[in-house]
Amino acid sequence: MDEEREYGIRANFMEALRKFDFGTVENVMNYLDWHWWDSIHTPTKERMIKMLNEELFEQALKDFKGSDIWISSGGFTLIITKDGVVVIQFIVEETSSAR
Repeated sequence: MDEEREYGIRANFMEALRKFDFGTVENVMNYLDWHWWDSIHTPTKERMIKMLNEELFEQALKDFKGSDIWISSGGFTLIITKDGVVVIQFIVEETSSAR
């Protein structure tokens, strides 16, 4: 990937982080007594951001080949679209057909 494209995707990630409502996610996690595998406490906003940045975003960026890529962990899904848009989601429940 060329430097300009990578710079744009990184800027989009930072914008998505700024817009994301970590307070609501932290409240939901506390309410559900949600813990990550290596902790007995609900993750803090700082820990969520660190995981999104160091684990999800960096891996997605490394694997990005110009088409949409999705990566998930700890209830979070990070998407980089083919156009370089970055989407951050926190998913509490999901289902699909049996196929």
